[in-house]
Amino acid sequence: NGYIDSDEENFPSTVLEALRDCNVLHDIDRNDTASTNKMLGNFLEFCNSICAFVHFGSVPGLQGCCIIHPQWLTNTISYLVRDHQKHTFTRDYEAMDLNGGELWTKYLDTCVLEETLLHKLWLGEQEHWNFLINFMIKLHVMAPLFTSDQIRNRQFLVPSLMGLPLSDLGYKSYKRELDKYLEYDYFESKIEFQGGFLPSGLYERLVARLIKNVWVSKGSSDLHIPEILNNGSLIHMGADYKLGLMPTDMKTGVIKVFTRKESYKFILPHVVKAVRDINSEFYHDRLLVNMTSLETT
Repeated sequence: NGYIDSDEENFPSTVLEALRDCNVLHDIDRNDTASTNKMLGNFLEFCNSICAFVHFGSVPGLQGCCIIHPQWLTNTISYLVRDHQKHTFTRDYEAMDLNGGELWTKYLDTCVLEETLLHKLWLGEQEHWNFLINFMIKLHVMAPLFTSDQIRNRQFLVPSLMGLPLSDLGYKSYKRELDKYLEYDYFESKIEFQGGFLPSGLYERLVARLIKNVWVSKGSSDLHIPEILNNGSLIHMGADYKLGLMPTDMKTGVIKVFTRKESYKFILPHVVKAVRDINSEFYHDRLLVNMTSLETT
């Protein structure tokens, strides 16, 4: 499914219908699947490259979706991820009143978003809620904090909300929390992005990817809500498996990885796979990443 803009309203449409409505392709033969798929693939890749619309051809689960009106998607994301001290929307005031402001405060302080609050922030998009939630999860804008059998009171983690000040004071504060979390006995390794910089948003995507993988594969009774701090994160991987991630200066392109000594052999392969998947899906394997310290331990 994709989205097409018509008369300033967004409504779901298949890619084929969207292209026909735009009068772009006229010789699509539904009976020739191979030829049609190749034609559509080439066309979508071209339109995405010239910013005619957005198509996530390399992201599993989103290959059949295109955003004809990208500003609509940008607005939708900005209702969740922004500097809340500088930017306020009218819809925020109704969201602030939920549970006496408890859900709003929880979101800003912990990055944990309750579904009831999400619905207030996405007013007017009721028919697209399921699509948008699935879309945000697949793009790693947010991660699910619920299992497949949970229908009500779902929660999501939005790592990008916290931001990364990367201050010396923040480092010291994070290390204090890390020491307590891993009980002062941990193994340290690192992910190095060659070229001397950390791509914007990659750290947040890595956090969301790891959390999504864990919560999808395990029951929630075996997990704890992750902690997203100013200069790093603390992620529970189930059982006694604990992980800490701390990006260093953006210009050095390093994310430090902390695990307990007795569990690093279980955790580090998950981190390596998550980084490789993100590189493949969002960067077309163009990032040069050194994970030797994670792979040779």
